Amino acid sequence: MSVRKKQGGGSFSCFFRIFYGTFGVFFTFIIQKFVIKTGYI
Repeated sequence: MSVRKKQGGGSFSCFFRIFYGTFGVFFTFIIQKFVIKTGYI
């Protein structure tokens, strides 16, 4: 998805980027806690 549409979906892209960043960190934290708890690694 290298197509850049600044008009129309600009605010949505910014919101999605922030949401994905926050959720990504949270999801990584959950995965690490789960891995440490189960001793998978």
